[in-house]
Amino acid sequence: MEDLLARAAAAERGYLLLDYDGTLVPIAARPDLARPGPGLIELLARLAGMPGWRVAVVSGRTVEDLRRLLPVAGLYLVGVHGAERAAPGEEVERVCDPAFREALRRLVGAADELARPEEGFVLEDKGAALALHYRQAAPSRAAEVGRRFARLARARLPAGTWRLLAGKKVLEIRPAGTDKGRAVAGLLAGYPGALALYFGDDVTDEDAFRTVRRLGGIGVLVSPVARPTSARYRLDGPSRVREFLERLLVSCTEMGCGGRGLPTQEHKGRGDGRVG
Repeated sequence: MEDLLARAAAAERGYLLLDYDGTLVPIAARPDLARPGPGLIELLARLAGMPGWRVAVVSGRTVEDLRRLLPVAGLYLVGVHGAERAAPGEEVERVCDPAFREALRRLVGAADELARPEEGFVLEDKGAALALHYRQAAPSRAAEVGRRFARLARARLPAGTWRLLAGKKVLEIRPAGTDKGRAVAGLLAGYPGALALYFGDDVTDEDAFRTVRRLGGIGVLVSPVARPTSARYRLDGPSRVREFLERLLVSCTEMGCGGRGLPTQEHKGRGDGRVG
């Protein structure tokens, strides 16, 4: 973590780009149970107020859901893997085809028959995407329902307008041409010269890792175990992300960023080194 902190503190301008589930908060059995821990909202508000820095949350959740969970005035928000975007204080911009959204709306009723809550499934209608969560379902049943979910999408949605995304115990139908990498590129284009630090835990974050690496930024995989990734560093979990954010805030508040250095402090533990 020390090397990552030193590089961040040396930046004259920075952009913190943070996934939500599995990064800012631990993964929960159901999406509605993954809520901010004590002090997280205040921490994000203080980070968003640091001179020279911007903070964005880049998530598969909707912008409306992110605003409800993280009522921080200064946050830039990307929802539904890039299909929704909102700058602080502005209306939500939706970038998917209205025809796709209408076709997806008609699919929801049919898909709802597959995702039985008593079997451990949760169907999440995001408007611009549709997610089938199976974290609590039996593995054999999850595989069967997942195949039927994909067949249903192929039968009901216009070809070329959608992609099926596999994440951590979730299958998600999202608009074609949207991903976190493109969304991050758009955010960074609006704040040139900033060092980008992207934190994410899932395969859906790999597009963003590749984008920030191409643009001279730093990707940080949030995972208790190493895996192939385009991220440069790894932190064990949301608690380590929280530690990094708190220490960055201390450095930039008390000592100033832009190369003035870091507080002298030893932190040891697994998952705080480079991965590539």
